Amino acid sequence: MLEAFQKGRWNAAGLAGVHCAISATDALLGKAARLRSSGESHMEAVQLLKQHIKDPIWALKLSVFTGLLGQKSLVEYDSREFRESEAASVVKDVGRYFEWVKGFFAL
Repeated sequence: MLEAFQKGRWNAAGLAGVHCAISATDALLGKAARLRSSGESHMEAVQLLKQHIKDPIWALKLSVFTGLLGQKSLVEYDSREFRESEAASVVKDVGRYFEWVKGFFAL
């Protein structure tokens, strides 16, 4: 994600970022709830997060994750190129989300 962003590949940065957030969510659900979201929609992972993750700022992070999922359709299927500002927003949001998820794996 970061390399793609640094090279000005906005679509690649956006898509890699979204997939990072999805993978981080899968890892978090596996660690915290021993679950793996296997549904057709990534929104099912949102519901599982609501049910199983207890954290003071989970609602904010859930909102960030939901927003990133919304970017997935845009970057994958929209006929126009992803913009630098959109890629920058994804990179920022994914970075913060990923740091939050990593906190559940602290030794």
